[in-house]
Amino acid sequence: LWPMRLFLLYSSAVAAPSGQEQALAQLDRISQQQSIQTEFVYSSQDKQGEIGPTLQGEVLLQGEQYCLYLDHQEIVCNGITTWTYLKDVNEVQVVDSRTDTSIAMFCRILMHYRQDYTFVHYLEITIDNNSYDVVKMIAKDQQCPASQIITTVHRGTGHLHTLEVIDQDHMQHRLLFTNFSTGEAVDEILFTFMPEDYEDIEVIDMR
Repeated sequence: LWPMRLFLLYSSAVAAPSGQEQALAQLDRISQQQSIQTEFVYSSQDKQGEIGPTLQGEVLLQGEQYCLYLDHQEIVCNGITTWTYLKDVNEVQVVDSRTDTSIAMFCRILMHYRQDYTFVHYLEITIDNNSYDVVKMIAKDQQCPASQIITTVHRGTGHLHTLEVIDQDHMQHRLLFTNFSTGEAVDEILFTFMPEDYEDIEVIDMR
């Protein structure tokens, strides 16, 4: 079951304060890391219950910068500009990072959840004999595209297991993480796409 459904099933559960504190401390440790690197599976479900396509990929985050790798495209962002490289047609689209709507946008929530979200509920769950802390938060800004978030963190490792985002259209976006790791700063050159490294590439600047 997705965490949101778990909240609906167990909405009457009363969380121990120590559990809440541990869960938020785990999220704090994740958000304070210089970088996050993880593989993921993305899925979605609209308010009618229709399931969208599933995507697999890898993302590297460092503050507002990231690299997102999918089967047929790469998305690179230096915090100001976002490049989307389409491998099949050897084309890169360039946009302002303010218009970025990629999956990485959801991951970046981890860097700002303390400032942008308010804690509303905590739940401890067990899956396959592993304990997880589930935290639900709502956006302080009512205009925020990601109006609700639910994080599930493995209690033993402190690694993020899932991130679920509910947008203003009540669509649920879910990221299931594997090989989740945090570490030191990485070379910032990774976060700038170099068209000159690709022969005969077409550059479409949409800024």
